[in-house]
Amino acid sequence: SYSDVASPSHISAILDLAKACTHLKSLRLSCLRSSSDISSCEAVASFLASKKCTIRKLNLIGNTINDAGCRIIAESLRNNSRLRQLCIDESWLIENHKITGQGFASFIPVVCDTSSIESTLISNHTLVYVNTIRISVFRESYMIFFR
Repeated sequence: SYSDVASPSHISAILDLAKACTHLKSLRLSCLRSSSDISSCEAVASFLASKKCTIRKLNLIGNTINDAGCRIIAESLRNNSRLRQLCIDESWLIENHKITGQGFASFIPVVCDTSSIESTLISNHTLVYVNTIRISVFRESYMIFFR
């Protein structure tokens, strides 16, 4: 768990260390607080997409992630077959860093892509729980997908 504000290069270093720790199963990052920089989300996405990523639970609560960051992280989960839980919140206290329904919806086609039968079959069926804060209606729709 690392909870001080960190630069994107520090985030990358933390995630590189996490890749090297093959026994690591849970990671909490609450230091992605760069107001205009999406590179921290890209670093998280790169980590999640890596075959060396062994974590099963990622806690990103308390960060300034917006819709664009959600889309980047969601895309990285297409081929991740290890992560089972993702905890993320909408950063509602910070203007321009709110995750809207569109941001959270970017996870839906990753977990259950209904564009074709083949897409549904190759969707990420490992991710079984996405915990969101303050969006109870959307959270309930997620529970339908992840049960």
